[in-house]
Amino acid sequence: MNKHFKTLLITMTAVMGMVMVLTGCANPASGPDLTPGRRDPINVSGLTSLSSVQFAAEMKCGWNLGNTFDANSTGDKKNKGLSSETSWGMPVTTKNMITTVSNKGFRTIRIPVAWHNHIVEGSSSYEIDSAWMDRVETVVKWALENDMFVILNIHHDNLSSADMSTTWGFSVNSNTAEQATSKEYITKVWEQIAARFKNYDHRLVFELLNEPRNMDLANNGFNPTTEEETKCNAIIKEYEQVALNVVRASGGNNATRFVMVPYYAASPWKKSGWALPADTASDKLLISTHAYDPYSFAMDNGTNNNDFSEAVEGAELKTLFDSLNDNWVSKGRGVVMGEGSCSDKGNTADRLAWFKSYVSKARAISCPLILWDNMSTISTGGTDPSERHGYFNRNTLSWYFPTLVEAMISTAGSAASNGSPAGGSGSGDSSYRAIWTGSKDLQHWDGAYGITLNASSFSSATASSKIKFTITIGAECTNEGCTNNYSTIHPITDWTDGNINFPEANSEKQLAVSPGSSDSTVTITPDSASWATIKSKGLIIYGHKVIIKKIEVN
Repeated sequence: MNKHFKTLLITMTAVMGMVMVLTGCANPASGPDLTPGRRDPINVSGLTSLSSVQFAAEMKCGWNLGNTFDANSTGDKKNKGLSSETSWGMPVTTKNMITTVSNKGFRTIRIPVAWHNHIVEGSSSYEIDSAWMDRVETVVKWALENDMFVILNIHHDNLSSADMSTTWGFSVNSNTAEQATSKEYITKVWEQIAARFKNYDHRLVFELLNEPRNMDLANNGFNPTTEEETKCNAIIKEYEQVALNVVRASGGNNATRFVMVPYYAASPWKKSGWALPADTASDKLLISTHAYDPYSFAMDNGTNNNDFSEAVEGAELKTLFDSLNDNWVSKGRGVVMGEGSCSDKGNTADRLAWFKSYVSKARAISCPLILWDNMSTISTGGTDPSERHGYFNRNTLSWYFPTLVEAMISTAGSAASNGSPAGGSGSGDSSYRAIWTGSKDLQHWDGAYGITLNASSFSSATASSKIKFTITIGAECTNEGCTNNYSTIHPITDWTDGNINFPEANSEKQLAVSPGSSDSTVTITPDSASWATIKSKGLIIYGHKVIIKKIEVN
């Protein structure tokens, strides 16, 4: 099977055979850390003014509270109560767990939640058990108290046609009666979630669906034909439109909240027939995708590909993130990798290489990776080689693979030191993070062609930080040639007297550049006074005869 075309979620069948062994303890390499201050703080007040690409970049990297609130069951419509939180082998979630994850350096937490098995019995309006809603809200609050981004979703409520007759939920198939029931279910569930959380700040992100797909197909619907994919994506878009309408109509901060939307199976490759739902908010939709790639290395239960080579597996990852960039990020649409990991096959050194390669390529397109964690490793007795995605021992508040986790966090630029490999624009400088990605042709020193960056984009900058631009030759150079005037980048903080000071500037406080047909990079180093103004007002970039493709800051 083509490695690119299979992106898997932990399914119930695989999990039930595995989680019984997850209560065993590995020899922890590091103990709990409840000391605050290990991450860059989030500028909450500035989040609403960010573009979707900028917002995704701010999430940096995250961790999934996997196999917990997402524990599901089918075959009846009974409310499973609070005990289902531990039904897949996880311990009860505590605030110390969330604090430990935050203090390790993770900036985002994804809380997958199954709602279909928590509908009040006998309810005719899909009323969610208040105790379950309260419990989910408690954990959301713990994460926000730790200054984290929080992703909250509908998870594992996607059913087969057979299960639709016995279980609450929704299906994705051509049965129009089931589609009507599915829309009703999605509407009622999101009405309740939206009402409960509408006044929470914009660190909370809603993910409308998780890996939506036709569960009637073989392999739980992960490998549809192109024709089936196209048909299902049209249905998925309708479901997401229904959910998004409910969220926006609920008011409060939901009117402008960032919302994640996946296409078929949340696969990076299966978008045929899908389009973004219409939104009343401007640029507040994020593409939700999952990739345990390359599949043969990261997920397959075989033993023939446990080695990681940048020339082979790294090239596949480049194809993955180049595709996401071409389809979305370069066009101004942020992407969140809601799940990803590479299974423990006793190949820690190769997994370390995977983390560095994967996260650096993700960061280069401002895409955060939210690490999947089911607490299963070789040391805990995980029997399925494809499903050993354990990193955090929630029983002991310690890390099974601290080196891997720390490489992920530092590569993503989440730790406060912000000094580890970042991928960036490929220049070899490892400390940069992308704050803007696109293609803007600066022309005639005209503000209409400029780029406006909000102050929050520079929240982690210091007095010694630099700004790096990835550039290429502008259209006017091609049409007119560059000999009659120079190419230039002019950074200002406002349109009156907003010039900033930086040693690379010419006499007009502009950066003269020599762009070519291939990408190149240039940097500026604002002085401390200029940085203070930038962090207060933001930055406007305009100029002449140069295309800006990426802006980064260290």
